[in-house]
Amino acid sequence: MFSQRKISFTCILLSLIITGCANSSEVQLNEEENAKMKNFVSYEVFSSATEQFSKAKNAILLGENSKAYKMFIDILELLGDNYHDIDVIDDTGQMLVLAKHKRKNGELKISVKMLEGITRTRINSYERMLERNKQ
Repeated sequence: MFSQRKISFTCILLSLIITGCANSSEVQLNEEENAKMKNFVSYEVFSSATEQFSKAKNAILLGENSKAYKMFIDILELLGDNYHDIDVIDDTGQMLVLAKHKRKNGELKISVKMLEGITRTRINSYERMLERNKQ
């Protein structure tokens, strides 16, 4: 599985290719190839996020709430804003602010449960976006 660093590098490279910042003599992709590359990166991000989500849930079961908190935050950073589903009203940003506030107030267990729900929602939205793009 790709690490977050490798995925980030791939995303940066893909951005350079798409925006034309890369040397055109080195890389020339047509629109279809660009779409394939975007989908590849998107599926790698999705796969990594779902794998990490399972590990974070296991950390909760083991009572490692601090570890789970960090893992959920890392997953959310990995997904970035690319999860957004235009057909859904997204309140996860507000919930994320509240979850972080709970953590600061010493309510780690509640914060982790909130982050679990936020992360699940965003992963599900990301999956719907991938399905839509596949069609």
